[in-house]
Amino acid sequence: MTNLEAYVTNTETIYSSYDDPFNGIAVRIYARTRDNEPKVITATGFDPYFYVLASEQHTLKTGEHKDLERYEETNVVPLEDRFADITPGREQRELVKVIASHPGAIPKLSDHWDMTWGADVAFTNRFRIDKDIRSGVRVDLGDSDPDDYHVIVDHNQVEPIEMMNVDPRVCVFDIETDDRDSGFPEPGDARILSIVAYDSYDDEYTAFIDLDGESIESKFGLDNEAESLSDLGITEADQLKFERNERRMLISFASYVSSKDPDIIGGWNSGDSNADGFDLPHLISRMREAGANPDRLSRENYVDLDHYGDDWKTEIRGRSTYDFMDAWASTKFTEPDSRKLDRVAEDTLDDAKIEHPNLGYFEMYDENPVLFLNYNGKDVRLNVEIVEDE
Repeated sequence: MTNLEAYVTNTETIYSSYDDPFNGIAVRIYARTRDNEPKVITATGFDPYFYVLASEQHTLKTGEHKDLERYEETNVVPLEDRFADITPGREQRELVKVIASHPGAIPKLSDHWDMTWGADVAFTNRFRIDKDIRSGVRVDLGDSDPDDYHVIVDHNQVEPIEMMNVDPRVCVFDIETDDRDSGFPEPGDARILSIVAYDSYDDEYTAFIDLDGESIESKFGLDNEAESLSDLGITEADQLKFERNERRMLISFASYVSSKDPDIIGGWNSGDSNADGFDLPHLISRMREAGANPDRLSRENYVDLDHYGDDWKTEIRGRSTYDFMDAWASTKFTEPDSRKLDRVAEDTLDDAKIEHPNLGYFEMYDENPVLFLNYNGKDVRLNVEIVEDE
């Protein structure tokens, strides 16, 4: 029997399409082996469900609702009834599983009962809870090739293991935008001038800049073609990728993300799937505005941006989005005096952002692009070093 052991970095609910070799719903597990190799495991056959009282099965009979598949007996009892045998006057109630046709059907299906259990548990969380997956998995590969990047197995072939010494691959990035319009821009309103990204496996910083139709010699005021970043005076990046316009720069960044294949992507006040922020909502919206297709950022070719009042929340399917500012603040016993990167860097690292007195961001980009890229890169470096210091 051939097994695959891997550290779980993310899970997603997958609905089969016409070209998938499985039917129905599956849990897709993104993982890393002990050698840091990425793996994708699609676990099929796991049913979406919730619990109701066994005495209330009659509320809805099989066949009366298109999303009710069946009932299944279970030995699960409500948490509040676990000690009923030693509590005078209390009887232990029996529960049954209500199997739904798909995870999205559960909210409306569960409305048919006054009391339900587990109806608010996300499908992928239910899978991990039932399997007791805390860090890693061991997968019986059957006839699958262990060298394959993607394997499809029945969910019963997946079991939990403890696997702690694997680091997920992380992309930390920061964008700089055109600030000539007054006020803080809504997502997508301001042109992105540059991006700097850090890759945790390569330990390298890569800068992307929109040349706005200029040659690199013209943009940086060079008499001859530059042979290295030091020739340009760039000290806060290991590589520079320059494109003739914003759209090409955004596509180049998406290609970078795809090639590095990070498990986690985020930045300082970047926002994530749970909280509002700046960089991720702005990047996704701006890619749409520029015709650069933000789905390129996803392992599943799917990116979403939800708007809740004044908040924007992002989903890059197959990757975890992560706001390092909120994560840093959550480690403190009390609310920090400031969450601003400059203040945190000063307190934590005795370091600071690069100053640009009397120059706005666009002015810096236009008049001193070396200072501009070093400013952008230093912000990312401070973010990385703050995380490493914790």
